[in-house]
Amino acid sequence: MDGLTYEIDWGENFGGGILEIQAKTTIEGIEVFDTYTGVIEGETLGEDTSFIWKVKDYLEKPEGVDGYQSILTDVGQPLFFRVIAYHEGYVEYYEDSTKKKWRYAHFERLSDGPWKKLGPVLGYSSDYVYPVVNKAPGSTYSKPSSDGGFGVMQLTMWGPENNRILPTYEQIWNWKKNVDGAVWLIKYEKLPQAKAYPILVKMQGCTEEPKYIQGKKVYPCRPLPVTERYEDAEDFDAYELRMDVYSLYNSNWHYWIWNNTKTEWDPWKSKIKAQKRGFRHANRAKSTEESPPNDF
Repeated sequence: MDGLTYEIDWGENFGGGILEIQAKTTIEGIEVFDTYTGVIEGETLGEDTSFIWKVKDYLEKPEGVDGYQSILTDVGQPLFFRVIAYHEGYVEYYEDSTKKKWRYAHFERLSDGPWKKLGPVLGYSSDYVYPVVNKAPGSTYSKPSSDGGFGVMQLTMWGPENNRILPTYEQIWNWKKNVDGAVWLIKYEKLPQAKAYPILVKMQGCTEEPKYIQGKKVYPCRPLPVTERYEDAEDFDAYELRMDVYSLYNSNWHYWIWNNTKTEWDPWKSKIKAQKRGFRHANRAKSTEESPPNDF
């Protein structure tokens, strides 16, 4: 039997979710009802090739954060946010067991195929989460695993350092809010962190060595390397600042270490796993700036 139909304008930022419709009526004084539950599937880049350009355009002008332009001026790179998203927000997916990638990606069908095995991710049921979940190192087609990052900017824990919270519902489902969250994080945490680093080296340094607490290795100086106080340490120029923020965004470790003999900042090649990841991330970002790939 046909009845009334309704059309809902979800808007360009809506990614998906769970739809529940409940119909009620009364028959001879007895209330009867039925409930329909279904999934509203999010956008996928394979079906909407124009979506990637919306993302790129917004990454160049993320107007949801006041003063974003000052970040671009400080780091000296107008495509700074795009470079981060290019390396953070790609999806690894499979076609007939062949691994492929989408860049600047945001949504993925986690309810399909082997990725359903991820189970709950950061408290959200993977059956109905479509934003991209960052695959953990070693994740495979048959044994998928995740570190819990969401969206084109791979937000994980978000907010001020003394009040870390999970990404909000909007930051997960609304791709612009996801970008805004990352830009906010850069403006109010990562960029000030990078700017303060040369000052810390000049004023105090940090010489406390790593130690084990309850079987876990702790780095008291993080995100600094273990370093003496060097009064001659220079402030970062735009390039040095940019590389440091690239590293901090990905790993929460600095990219540089002060070489007092040469009186210059040298790339810091440590043995710390997370720092090495941030170091590689910054170098890949630099390579993207210098020789933009075809899909950039």
